[in-house]
Amino acid sequence: MDAFEARLRFVDVIKHLHKTLHKKRETSPGADGDSTISAAAMAIAGSTGTGAAGSNGNASASGSSSSLLQDPVQFYLKHYEHHFEDFHQCFFLTTANMDSLDRLNVLIYWSRIISSLWSRCLKNMDEQWNIQGKVMFEYLLLDLNRMIDLVLPKEDWKALTNLPVAIEVIQFISSLVTGNSSDMDVSEQNQNSIEECWKLLSQDRQETVNQFNQLEWDCIEKKQFAVGLEWVQYRKQSRCDSSLLQCLQLLVDRRRKAFILQECYRKHSVLALPISSQLQTLLHRMENDRERHKKSKEHEWVIDRATMTDTLEFDTVWNSYALGMNRNDYQNIKTIQEIAQQSYMYLDNSTLGQSN
Repeated sequence: MDAFEARLRFVDVIKHLHKTLHKKRETSPGADGDSTISAAAMAIAGSTGTGAAGSNGNASASGSSSSLLQDPVQFYLKHYEHHFEDFHQCFFLTTANMDSLDRLNVLIYWSRIISSLWSRCLKNMDEQWNIQGKVMFEYLLLDLNRMIDLVLPKEDWKALTNLPVAIEVIQFISSLVTGNSSDMDVSEQNQNSIEECWKLLSQDRQETVNQFNQLEWDCIEKKQFAVGLEWVQYRKQSRCDSSLLQCLQLLVDRRRKAFILQECYRKHSVLALPISSQLQTLLHRMENDRERHKKSKEHEWVIDRATMTDTLEFDTVWNSYALGMNRNDYQNIKTIQEIAQQSYMYLDNSTLGQSN
């Protein structure tokens, strides 16, 4: 796969994250209609390409449908060693052209790639990073603040709905790369600033509201959000820890803006904000939020025990039947056994019927 085809396919992978990121396979009736490469994908790939489009157009189109059916993380891991620079350019060009509500999927995708590559980052005898470490520290972590700025852009109030998940993503990445065995260097000054930002993010809402300045209260009183407020914006950083720090500063600022909206609604019982998203984008976002909510509940049935040899619960139930079972208990057991045997016979008969 040459550079142009790699860009072309990766653009389509990003554009279809709302279908593939939270599912292994798309089975909706309209899935087949989206398998062709769009004109926008051609334009983005062409703008970042090297002009190798001429002889590979048909091969790109035939390969794109297969790329949409597989896990997007696996697609990246399969091809990044030869095309990580192309993929990195496509990440930002494609995301910048997306609705801000759809950009959250790109951030989640970004975090999953970091999670998959982190354990593979190694240094050689000359203290130089392998290809995984190069991609991690010179691209993914270094430009993490740039991606956060796209997911929570300046003066885009509806994008503040991305904030809770964005905080969770940064919290996960921060715990991964700044642990005790981490290879990422964090200066003492940045470490103190990072800890201070986490304290602000964990601060109670009312405590943050009490710290509003006069300009912010004027915006709430007059319901004028487009004038006067200062927004933290992306700035290119030379160190990964500085990029992480700016991510947290962006989150602190956007959380403060979200509280401004909440206070305005509490005071006036109405918010007049322009809605620029299309209906299809809103439906995609609702579906993705529902999928994330379902996955968050998957492990809630697990019970954490101090030790698996604790027999207190068993002893309590056992002692409640210290007098033994009576005639009715035995009759109930016999009835249950008969029901079970009948179900086994049904399964055996159905199996024989299928084999005949």
